[in-house]
Amino acid sequence: MNKLFISELNPSAGMNLKEIFRTAVCVDKCPKATGVGAGKFKCRPTKAVPDCAAINSYATTEVVTYCFPQSESLDPQLKQGWKLAKEQFLSSPSGQYFNDMYLSSRAVYGSIAMAPIYCFVFIGVMSAFAEYISWCIIILVQLGLIAGAVLAYFMRVD
Repeated sequence: MNKLFISELNPSAGMNLKEIFRTAVCVDKCPKATGVGAGKFKCRPTKAVPDCAAINSYATTEVVTYCFPQSESLDPQLKQGWKLAKEQFLSSPSGQYFNDMYLSSRAVYGSIAMAPIYCFVFIGVMSAFAEYISWCIIILVQLGLIAGAVLAYFMRVD
């Protein structure tokens, strides 16, 4: 039993994140059907939910190890509760972190896609201009050594 199912999404309970997760239970699989006893899943009872057979389940989708409700299958009251729960989670520091990760995912995917292109461009430039680049580096190193020697000479004289 390694998936978390929120058994009560009723918005009239003065919903906050603590109250929402108080009614959560661990289940063996995320329910796929709606109704009391629907989906025939096993759960681990808690103080807030002592009888797993009495849980009014709703259709869910597994996201990592959480059972997220399928919005289209929820009745309007539960849909409102899920919306409030989601808003509260996204306004918390943890929710903002995950939302930022989601929003930046497109940039990360784009960078992964562009990395091979940048590598091939770099290899092409190095192949075309390797001799010129190496001579420029040799000249710059030689000028730096001469400047260092001159600076050391003048420092010794003083």
